[in-house]
Amino acid sequence: MAVVEFNERDELAGKIEVKKTVSSGWRRQEAKLKMDNWLVYILQCSDGTMYCGITNNLEKRLEAHNSGKGSRYVRAHLPFRLVAASPMM
Repeated sequence: MAVVEFNERDELAGKIEVKKTVSSGWRRQEAKLKMDNWLVYILQCSDGTMYCGITNNLEKRLEAHNSGKGSRYVRAHLPFRLVAASPMM
């Protein structure tokens, strides 16, 4: 089980499974990310810069970037092209 930092919103959204323990007055939170079917992708923006992202639905994420509802960075550097996509390890 990996130890990662997260906020309560992530926990409530079901993005992680949480096992909480108390150690030396500090609350340790151990979380296992649900990584099924996730992809890492790389976009090349219009100015030649690269953007790296993660998604579990590449087609939907690319549509969001194209419509201006994706990341702020890509929105400011349209158009882009998909350079690579690979399953997460």
